[in-house]
Amino acid sequence: MYRSVSPVSALLVALLLITFPAASARAQPSDLDAFMEKVLARRDVNRAALKQYILDESEAFAVLGPGGWPLRRIKREFTWYARDGMHVRSPLRFDGVPVDEAARRKYEEDWIRRDRARAERRAESRAAKPPSTTTSPSPPQTSGDADLQVGGSAEPRFVSEAYFMDFKFEPGNYYLAGREQLEGHEVLRIEHYPSNLFNESDDEKQPKEMKGKGDDAGGRDIDRKMNKTALVTLWVDPREHQIVKYTFDNVWLDFLPGAWLVRVDDIRASMTMGQPFAGVWLPRAITIKAGVTLAAGSFEASYDRAFSNYQEAEVKTIIKVPKTESSLRPRPDRRVIRASAPGPRGVRFVHAGWTTASPPPRRIVPPQPVETVREIRVHGNASLTDAEVLALAGVSVGDAVTPALEDDVTRRLRASRRFETVDVRKRFRSLDDATDVALVLVVHERPGVVSASAGGTGGPPSPLRRITSRLMFLPIVSYADGYGL
Repeated sequence: MYRSVSPVSALLVALLLITFPAASARAQPSDLDAFMEKVLARRDVNRAALKQYILDESEAFAVLGPGGWPLRRIKREFTWYARDGMHVRSPLRFDGVPVDEAARRKYEEDWIRRDRARAERRAESRAAKPPSTTTSPSPPQTSGDADLQVGGSAEPRFVSEAYFMDFKFEPGNYYLAGREQLEGHEVLRIEHYPSNLFNESDDEKQPKEMKGKGDDAGGRDIDRKMNKTALVTLWVDPREHQIVKYTFDNVWLDFLPGAWLVRVDDIRASMTMGQPFAGVWLPRAITIKAGVTLAAGSFEASYDRAFSNYQEAEVKTIIKVPKTESSLRPRPDRRVIRASAPGPRGVRFVHAGWTTASPPPRRIVPPQPVETVREIRVHGNASLTDAEVLALAGVSVGDAVTPALEDDVTRRLRASRRFETVDVRKRFRSLDDATDVALVLVVHERPGVVSASAGGTGGPPSPLRRITSRLMFLPIVSYADGYGL
C-alpha cells in the first residue's frame, strides 16, 4: 500500500538512514578512545532522562529553487504533554495561524494512533532480533521499580528525532582537532571519521519497505563511499564528558547513481544542547540542510527545529544523571607564597629562594618532543583507493612533522590533477601526547576519475570523460486527459 510522505519526513528519513554500529580501526584503544566511550555513555544517560520532560517545539521547513527563489515555506508550533501514559504532540499554530479545537483533536488522535503502531512495530522487531553479544554501557540509574509512567517502554518521538545521529562507539576513529570556546564552555573539538555507517537491523530508523538486500556488490560499494565522505564533528565539555554540539557532514555525494537526472550536492545537520536546568543537558536546536542539482538548476532544502520551555512530567521513575569524575575530584590547593618579615619602612620582601647577592639559578630548558606522524588516514576518496592516494601524497608513517609538511602534501596531491579539492589536516590521536600526530587527507576526486582497481587508469580524467560525466538531462513528462501519460 502506498502512503504519501511529506517533504519534512522525506528529508528526515534521508538523514535518519545514516546510523552505524561499532567498528575497530586501531589495535589498542588510546586515551582518546576511552574518553569518547565515556562521552557516548553520558549521551545515552541524557537521552534516557529526556523522557521525563514535556516541552514546546517549533519547526520550519523551506525549499529554495534556482537563484534562491522560495518555492515552499512552512512554520509550525507544537506543545508536548502527557496523556494516557504517553507523550502527545499537540499543534498550536501553523504558519502563524492558531489551530482550531477540532483540527487539534484530530491531529492528536492521529498522532496517538501512529505512535502506538510505531511502538508495536518496535516491540515486534526487538522480539525477533537475536540476543546481542556486544557489550553496552550501563543503564541509567533509577529511583523506584516501576517503568516510566510517561512514555512507558516506548521512547517518545521527540527523543528519537532529537537524537537522529544515533552513532555508536567506534574506537580508533576519533581525532582531536583542538580546544575551543563554545556556549561559554571550554570544549574539545573532536572529529569522528566513521568506518561503518549503516545499521540494517534498526527497523525504527530504516523501515522494512525502504530496505534492500544490502549484500550485493553495488550496495556494499555505495556503503563504502558513504563512509568515506561522512564526517561527524563533536564539541565536548571534558569536565562533564558532555556533548555540547555535534555536526554531521556528507560533504559530497556526486558518486551516487542517477547523476544524469539528479545529484545530491551535500547533506549537513547539527544539534546543539542546552541547560534548561542546572546540570541537566537537553537538546535545544536541530538544523538540517540538503542541496540537489537538476538540469534546470540547484535546489536547497532546510529544516530547523527548536525545543524550549522544558518542564518535568509526572513520572514514577526518575533518571539520575551521575556525577562526573571532575565534580568528585578535589580541587588542587593554590600555591601560597610566603612573605618575609617587614623590612625597612614596612616593605616586605618575597623569599624566592635566592638573595640579591647570588644570581638566580640557570633555567634548564628540556628538549621539546618531536611531533611524529603515527597514522595517515585518507578520507573522501570515493573512487581511488587509499594506496593510490598515499602514493600521490608522498608521506609515510614515521615522518617528522615539519611546518611545511601539510603544504607539501597538499601541493603534491593537487599536482596530480586527480582532485578538485584537497584538505590536509593535522590531528592528534591522544589527549595528552602532543607528539602522537595523525595526518588526515581529505580529498574530492574530479569527475571521471576511475581507480585502477576498478578497471580505470587511475590517472587524470580525459577532457571527453570530464564533459560526459557532467552531462545532465531533464525529462519532460506531460499528461493529457483521455490520452494517457
